[in-house]
Amino acid sequence: TYRPSRSVAKAVGQGAAVLVSEFPPDAPWETHAAVTRNAVISALARLVCVIEPRKTGGSIRTARIALNQGKSVLVHVGWAAAARLDGLFAAGAMPLVPKGATFNAQRLLTVWRDAAALTNHRVDLFEPRA
Repeated sequence: TYRPSRSVAKAVGQGAAVLVSEFPPDAPWETHAAVTRNAVISALARLVCVIEPRKTGGSIRTARIALNQGKSVLVHVGWAAAARLDGLFAAGAMPLVPKGATFNAQRLLTVWRDAAALTNHRVDLFEPRA
């Protein structure tokens, strides 16, 4: 059973946040429910980023679900292990850090803007939406 923190409960009470779930509020947590939860999060997201997913598991499943939903998917993986994810890249996922590049804040902003352009969304990370 999920019990929100005080700040989350306050935000929900003030109408500044919403809790979304496919499960009743009193449902006990079960590991398999994570895939369902992640599919809901993906459906609500403009872009999905997975970090070092294994060949099988929740992160890779979420990335595939997001691609099937037509979402942009960014993947960060060590390039020595990238071959195991060829299918994910072939399906349309984009590397967060291209081979030979280094990761920094500017790279993240560039990738974010490029991915937003692909989905016809303009999203500024540091500017509130009106």
